[in-house]
Amino acid sequence: MNLKSTLLLSALFLFPSLGFSQWESLGTDIIPSGYRTYSLKIAEDHSIWVVSTYDAFPPPSWHTPKVHRSIDEGATWSTSTILDGGSLYGLDLAPIDSLNAFLALSKVNGLYKTTDGGQNWEGVVTYPYTPWAVHFFNENDGWVLGLDSISALLSRRVISLTSDGGNTWTHVGGQNWDQPPGTSLPENGIDVQAGFTFSIRSSYDYTDHSLLIGNSDGTIWISNDKGYNWQEITTPLVEQNLLASCVTLKDDQTFMVVGDTKLGSSIGVSSVSYTTLDGGGTWIEGNPGVTAGASHYIPNSDSVFIVSGHNNFGGGPLGTAISYNYGEDWEYFDTQRILAMDFNSLGQGVASCCNNSWLTAQGQIFFWNSLFVFASEISKPQGVNLFPNPVHDILNISLNLHSLGNEINIQIISADGKVLRSLSDLQDPIIEIDLTNLPAGMYYVKVMDENLVWSEKIVKL
Repeated sequence: MNLKSTLLLSALFLFPSLGFSQWESLGTDIIPSGYRTYSLKIAEDHSIWVVSTYDAFPPPSWHTPKVHRSIDEGATWSTSTILDGGSLYGLDLAPIDSLNAFLALSKVNGLYKTTDGGQNWEGVVTYPYTPWAVHFFNENDGWVLGLDSISALLSRRVISLTSDGGNTWTHVGGQNWDQPPGTSLPENGIDVQAGFTFSIRSSYDYTDHSLLIGNSDGTIWISNDKGYNWQEITTPLVEQNLLASCVTLKDDQTFMVVGDTKLGSSIGVSSVSYTTLDGGGTWIEGNPGVTAGASHYIPNSDSVFIVSGHNNFGGGPLGTAISYNYGEDWEYFDTQRILAMDFNSLGQGVASCCNNSWLTAQGQIFFWNSLFVFASEISKPQGVNLFPNPVHDILNISLNLHSLGNEINIQIISADGKVLRSLSDLQDPIIEIDLTNLPAGMYYVKVMDENLVWSEKIVKL
């Protein structure tokens, strides 16, 4: 092995993401001028939904919230305007699929629903509070975190649960703290917000049956039964007097909280993260460094978490940091300002940003490809092997056709994300790819079928 290949292999193991992870703009005219994104989500069918609001307090009546939707992974977008949303914020949304979604607007009875992909929105008249965050696990089971006004200045948080698509609700909390049978919620006094955050989507998180909420005193609430019963957990942020800026949930026992702003002020500090693997019993401390605008666990990975920053308070740089070991160590790799993000089951993500200080998302939605990060994190499909690696000329790829789907595709991709070779509808158990004409360096081999996306790094000598 020559010196060049030795250096390349050293870089491969020492810097697993250097130069490979980046946000790529899907366009500069998706979000209108002057608007910003509070929430962005990917539905189970991989349709993308974004809610944007004119960035003023309060928004002018002629600038109503808008919902943007893509059903082709961000290639094209449709936009709908909430006709009775003047002077309101579009706070959060919960897509069920490409046609059905719920939307939270900042007013009493502010929960809305569409059944036609956002062309028309109707108020959910059965929901009585001011919604803050909304999530539906499926078309029937849903959860809304809202505010129940006690007076002109005071509100209590109330959690509302439905099992019939919003026709009827069970309300937990609010002014009446006598909990319905089979429910529980820690009493929170007059804490009117679920953590001080720049992304509603990152103030809470969810899995297929669990919910996690960050509180503005550094504690968190977690429910493992779709919101009916809750446990309050004190995180190390409490001792540091930091707000829970972002929370991230992998599973019932594994979740992360990020703080970067002093309680009771707008004083920013370099962000600190704490991740637990045992439901809050012990914590792994890390320092992503960025001023946290959004965070997420990468689906199908073992331990990959990311935190993206905005830098408005100057506590840390803007950009994105990534951790491959549950938040203990972080790599800072990107300078794009990100305030909202979400990922699908394949680890592919989308995000939105704001301008230099609040004014606009600059029209952009960004795309994150799972290819760039997860080669060492996603379990290799049974019967898929690459050899030799490093490779001089011919790369062999063995495929166990019995364990893979019917639509097997392979791509050779450069370090900057360009697809150099693409092979489709493969049926042979051994695939030979001639790499003789490729320059020496690092590449990715991406193997896909209708159920998985997996990649592995290779070195071309």
